[in-house]
Amino acid sequence: MAKISRKKAMNVPVWILLGLLILGLMGFGIGNYSGIADKIGSVGDEEITVDQYYQALQEATRNLSSRINTQLTFQDAISLGADQEAIGMVSRTAALDNEAYQIGISVGDPVVLERIKNEPSFQGFDGAFDAGVYNLTLENLGMSGSEFDEVIRKEVARGLLSSSLFSDLVPSAVFWDNFIEYNFHRRTFRWIEITENMLKNPEPQATDTDLQAFYDNNPDNFTLPTTQEITYAWLTPDMISSTFSISDDELQTLYDARIDEYIRPESRIVDRLVFPTAEEANLALEEINAGNTDFDQVVIDSGIRIEDVDLGEVRRSDLSEDEADLIFSTEELTILGPIQSTVGPALFRINGIIPAKETSLEDAREELMQDRSFELAVETIQSNFESYQDSLAAGATLEELSQETDLVLETIRYNELSNEPVTEFTSFRETVAGINEDSFPELIELENGGVIAMRLDQIIPPTLQPFESIKEQVREEWIADDLAKQKVKVAEDHLAALEGGAKFGTIGLGEPLQETEKMRLDTVQSAPQNLVNEVFNIEFVAKGAVVEGDDNSVALVILDEILPADTQSEEVTGYLSFVESQIKNGLSRDILTSYTINLIGKSELIINQEILNSVHSHLQ
Repeated sequence: MAKISRKKAMNVPVWILLGLLILGLMGFGIGNYSGIADKIGSVGDEEITVDQYYQALQEATRNLSSRINTQLTFQDAISLGADQEAIGMVSRTAALDNEAYQIGISVGDPVVLERIKNEPSFQGFDGAFDAGVYNLTLENLGMSGSEFDEVIRKEVARGLLSSSLFSDLVPSAVFWDNFIEYNFHRRTFRWIEITENMLKNPEPQATDTDLQAFYDNNPDNFTLPTTQEITYAWLTPDMISSTFSISDDELQTLYDARIDEYIRPESRIVDRLVFPTAEEANLALEEINAGNTDFDQVVIDSGIRIEDVDLGEVRRSDLSEDEADLIFSTEELTILGPIQSTVGPALFRINGIIPAKETSLEDAREELMQDRSFELAVETIQSNFESYQDSLAAGATLEELSQETDLVLETIRYNELSNEPVTEFTSFRETVAGINEDSFPELIELENGGVIAMRLDQIIPPTLQPFESIKEQVREEWIADDLAKQKVKVAEDHLAALEGGAKFGTIGLGEPLQETEKMRLDTVQSAPQNLVNEVFNIEFVAKGAVVEGDDNSVALVILDEILPADTQSEEVTGYLSFVESQIKNGLSRDILTSYTINLIGKSELIINQEILNSVHSHLQ
């Protein structure tokens, strides 16, 4: 394992730098398109290269895969419109580059050099520009220094052109006034939930006629969604782990290898705050003990981040003798010191005490056997992976595969309501999302080390379930519906009295809950989810509403007070600052999009479809 870690440590910085550069400076780079022209089109005088399109297509494919939660191939993404999204990206960039050139926006070599020197991707571990990293990056990207300089020059010019569109971009006063009034004016109200003990008939009984009528009038409630009938052959470690036997010698070896897990000395979770002098440490402790401050505030006042004083879990062996004697001298969560630590005078705060733990081999036997059996099962399945795969490639059906191997054949009618064990695996759900009746069964790995192959037998359209087969479900929904209707009736019967000035208690509903100065963005615990929103739909004080929740809950509410927004509160000012930033970003995107679309129309976008098709064919 250590060998693998060292190898990763050598490669990660280089690839992180390359990745950041490619994402930040999209438009050059990866892929070998020998035999294909290097331009797919142009906007005005600005050409669009194959590499620029390829990078944009990669980004569009990632975006689309993220939106539908499925890893798409290039061809799948293109069929869903990723190519058009990519063309939009590169054409907008080209339009800005073309316009910057036409109106004379450019930057000199000193600006380009400064930009390169300050690019984080080219900085070494000391934070300074590293020529070696720079040259290695360009070599991997297949670019010369002059080509890269031109990319930077265009990017800076493009940024200058874009930023010129957004000066003094602020929402209007009218917008702000309306926004603040809508979101931050406050309301005080009383409310009560209508419960079953307030009903005349809290245990309604339905006749068969009632149930049949409810079933007929609510077919959507009892219609199964589109369903895929799938046959699959699978094998998971749990299915075969019990077949492995573990010897006592092997158990002892496993126990010894995990001895730190089973025999743990007592430990503490500790913070350490170091001071320049012992006098300052003593003074800080006196202030804490006097209640004038606390440990966290002393840390902050020292200019140190809280996380920087966190030592985490420590054992005696992790500390000096003096530190260990102090920290392990108490069983309380407290502040100790000051003492001379290995790095200077320090106070220690004990945040947690973890007692010693000693688990014998006999007590650990069952866990060790289960873990080792599971590991052996995974190893067995993985060692046979190619064999299973070869059988499918040779034309074996799933039925034949299950007969020839340990794989188990099962079927499922899968839809969004399915909860069978196989549906818990993400790899199963993702494969099902892309399968069709022509798909060839392929062996895929499950997250727990198992394997599965499947085929789609048929797609069953939405189907109304027979009444007799779901009669009890119909009964349950009829009862819930009847109780909800009774609750609404009780609330409506009492609403007029409350609006006339009657008290909740005098009309037999009990004492209401009081909510004070709630804003539209607030929620009320244990209330119907839409309660606050309905309160803000009430137009006048002393008026009320009956609120029905999605879960058949019902509440009765009376509005007591309407207050203006408190624009001086930290909550409002902080949120407005965030919203202003979001609005500016949104307006900037909209303006830039409109501007670039106009530039494309003015300068003429040309796409060579033949070259584009050739690029796509190389992505097969």
